[in-house]
Formats: sequence, C-alpha cells, structure tokens
Amino acid sequence: MRARRYTRVEDLPSGLSEFLAQDDLRNNVSLGVLQRLRSQPTAFPDYCLYVVSERRKIRLYAHETPPFAPFLAQGDPDAIPHLVELLKNTHQRLPGLAGSLLMTERVLDAWPEMRKYLNCVQRQGLWRLERVLMPLASGASYQLAQLQDLELYVSWMRAFCLETGEVYRGESLTHDDQKMRILAGDLHVLTVAGRPVSMAVGGRKLKHGRTVGFVYTPPDKRGKGYATELVALLSQRILKDGYSYCCLFTDLANPISNRIYQRIGYEWVDEFRKYTPSP
Repeated sequence: MRARRYTRVEDLPSGLSEFLAQDDLRNNVSLGVLQRLRSQPTAFPDYCLYVVSERRKIRLYAHETPPFAPFLAQGDPDAIPHLVELLKNTHQRLPGLAGSLLMTERVLDAWPEMRKYLNCVQRQGLWRLERVLMPLASGASYQLAQLQDLELYVSWMRAFCLETGEVYRGESLTHDDQKMRILAGDLHVLTVAGRPVSMAVGGRKLKHGRTVGFVYTPPDKRGKGYATELVALLSQRILKDGYSYCCLFTDLANPISNRIYQRIGYEWVDEFRKYTPSP
C-alpha cells in the first residue's frame, strides 16, 4: 500500500467520492467536507488530505482542516499503519483525532505514544431514521427560517457551539453560514406567536440520505417538546424529498437527547470519538 498527502483538492485521485459513498452514512462528515472543499477551497485554509491506496484502489482516506482535528473516514483498517507512518512525517504529535470508534482505536494502536498524549473529549452516537414516529404536537408552528431573524440564529449557533464543545470559527463565519442556510432553505424553526423557539438544520446531502444537525432550543424554552417535534418534522420532510434515511449525531453524555431521538424513530448505528491533546 502507498500513503500520500495532498494539499490541493483537485489533485486527489479519481474515485474518492465513490469510495466514500460505499458507506455514505458513516462517511457523511468526510463527504460533506470534500464537497465543501471542491465548491469553496478557501473555506478551510491550510487543509491536508490523506489517501492510502493499493494498485490504484483507494483503501483509506482522512482529512485535516484546522482548527478541526484530523478526521478518519471509514475504510480498510489494515491501511491504518501506512496512514500513521505518513502522519508521523507530517506531525511530531497529532494535533487531535476524530472518527469512528473502530478507526480511531486502530490509529492509537498503531501509534501507542498518542494514547498518553491525547484525551477522548467527546463520544458521539451516529443514528439513522427511515420512518418517523411523530410525537405529540407542541402547539408551535413549523416553518423555514427568515432573514429578518438572522442575528438571533447567529447567536443561537454560537450558543450551540459553546454548549456542545464544537469548534467556534468566529462571528463573521457563523453569520455567513447562517445566512447561506437561510437562503438555501436549510434552516428550519418552530415558532410560537411568531417568534422562533427552536432551530435545526437540514445538512449534508448524501447519495441515499441527508443529515440533521445544529439542533438548538434556548434554555428558557426547553422542556416543552420543541426540539423533538422540530427534528421529527424536518426528518419527515427529508424523507418526503426522496431520501431513504436521515441521520444525526448525539452527545452520548447527554441521555436526554439520545432518548428523544429514539422516540421519533432514530436507531443506533455507530460510536464516533474526538480526541484532543492533554493540557
């Protein structure tokens, strides 16, 4: 096998998207980042892409888009030692690590020094839904977000990042991202008396499914079933658009969110982990 590092997305070998699409559910993050890099290469400055291949057949892929941790796609575990050797030539120590439990564990097995250096800071569950079980109606109204409330959604996105530990990339990027989602019809909300009370995003479009993410309800509006109903309605809309499934990630340390998504039909797929350097 041969491992190679790329700094230009246009130089990647053909067939990479098809390789990732073989498991588009587990590879939804990798596919989303790859799509973003191809449409907007400046979205992630100083990115690096890694490919392990054998006889022109792709075996493994990973991306590194600072400030985010290097992320492994689902691939051939036997290719991981070759990736690790390449990473050692690039980094004295890994700046972080993310991916499925299987893939991250194999990296740490191949580079055992990193077990002492990296801490698991987040365990996420990947869930899949093919049929919605509608909850009791909360009394709120479901609609697409409007530009007139853009600043509110920017503040909600910042609060979401702070609360979940997601990397916050700055007010200007968050503002542009939220505006883009609104204009694309991807930001969905529930409203009460005309005021938004919860938001969720219809995210990455995959070969067979679509992601749901950035589910947020302000603390003073929680406990009323808004997030549950909004995710159910958004998921139903995605399925009606012709996708065979919806998927989302949950923080496994939050039992409430894991329970409510199961109640509307989401089923367990896999565990993903995020590691960061020790303080």
